[in-house]
Amino acid sequence: MALGAYTHPDGLNSDKAQRQLITGKQLAYTCYQMYARGKHGLPPEYVRFDNLKDDFTVAHDAPYYILRPETAETFFILYHLTKDNVYREWGWEIFRAIDKSCRTESGYAALANDSSHKIDLLNKHVFNTEAQPLRVFDQ
Repeated sequence: MALGAYTHPDGLNSDKAQRQLITGKQLAYTCYQMYARGKHGLPPEYVRFDNLKDDFTVAHDAPYYILRPETAETFFILYHLTKDNVYREWGWEIFRAIDKSCRTESGYAALANDSSHKIDLLNKHVFNTEAQPLRVFDQ
């Protein structure tokens, strides 16, 4: 949405572009909150938005984390468009959480449950950021 605002045919200062930019920033903040509120600083696969005081809750069938890159990509784009350092800080927090909780000897692995152990696919595969299994080769 932010990219759409910056490339809007009516210009960035148009009402439509500003609405797109504000909405994009709000969506990015919501994604950040999914990380910030998650155990170990990692989000669940998805949440339920409720009218509760906490805004959203982890869906019962989605407590896992599979290394999705979209939020970090969003922060990268927003930083470069707005030059607001908050997006760099949020990206750094995500990186540290992934590095701490998902790093393995062979790369990075998804978490089976945000509050449990790392996925160990028989010690033979790791998942890339698109959740595609890659074979681990012996050294």
